Amino acid sequence: MIKRLFIYRAFFWVLFFVLFQANSYAQSNKTKTIDSLLLIEKIDSDRLTADDYFKIAIYKYSTDSLFSAVDYAKKASTLALEEGDYKVLGGSYNLRVYIYLSFGTYLKAIDYFSRGEQIGEQYGYPTLLVSSVHGMGRVYNDIGEYDNALKVLQQGMDIIQNDSIQLDYSGAVLYNAIGVSYQKKGNTKLALKYLQEFYDLSYEAKDTVSMIYGLVNLGETYRLDSNVALAIDYFSRAQKLNENLQDPQAMASIYGNLGSVYFSKGDLNKSISYLKKSIDVCLANDGLSSHLLLNYKLIIDEYAAMHKYDSAYIYYKKYIVYSDSINEADKI
Repeated sequence: MIKRLFIYRAFFWVLFFVLFQANSYAQSNKTKTIDSLLLIEKIDSDRLTADDYFKIAIYKYSTDSLFSAVDYAKKASTLALEEGDYKVLGGSYNLRVYIYLSFGTYLKAIDYFSRGEQIGEQYGYPTLLVSSVHGMGRVYNDIGEYDNALKVLQQGMDIIQNDSIQLDYSGAVLYNAIGVSYQKKGNTKLALKYLQEFYDLSYEAKDTVSMIYGLVNLGETYRLDSNVALAIDYFSRAQKLNENLQDPQAMASIYGNLGSVYFSKGDLNKSISYLKKSIDVCLANDGLSSHLLLNYKLIIDEYAAMHKYDSAYIYYKKYIVYSDSINEADKI
């Protein structure tokens, strides 16, 4: 369960790197940049462009502020139409695909996929088209229609080949998505093939974050293939890569996946130790609520399996309180 959401976030990060490489900014300056934009909005919102609102929307999404992300994506769309910035317009539509996926509102996600795809076709943005079909592949994967996901994702590969798009991040995104589709179908052989392609492209680009994601996805595939030793090896390699980077998203997922794999080995004490580390990372950082809920659910099951019902109940209460707070936000 932990890996599912990790893969989702990996999709998100690479998706917008593909779309807006020219407008990307250093991770270390990200908060300062967003704070500056939010301050300008309070003082004189007329100074903000569609691209500014889009950057804020991405930031809000990354910190689990989904309702704010929707609002800023709408502002970005409105201004993009006024400015004639159709690349941002298509990007804001694609972002809303992911936001509505988070809410589980698939019809809305499909609607905005279609809008993003139309913008890409009408104004000749092949990379935007690739991102759009990738988003639709994500929808199909989420609802369990893996054959349709593979069909759509292959269309993205065709776009790359027909338009001679450099097979770097665009290709990496699609290889990762295709690998996940095969993983969910239970075809570990093809899953490993495409996920290895994703890792190799990330390695060539010296993209440490994507390399970590690739190692975790490969490790999870080996776990599903009952190759526990290789699964632990890949998770450990991802952990070593993240020692200098200290990416909290990666850290939470690596610990969670290690917890999951040791659970499958029957080593419950070691599993619980890793799950607690993942929980600590989630509590200390924004944007990891889904990881936290899945960690709580798994650790409850493990304590119950050990007949430590008091400990299971403590985490059950934490799960209920946190889950209720998220559900209340959804209702609002």
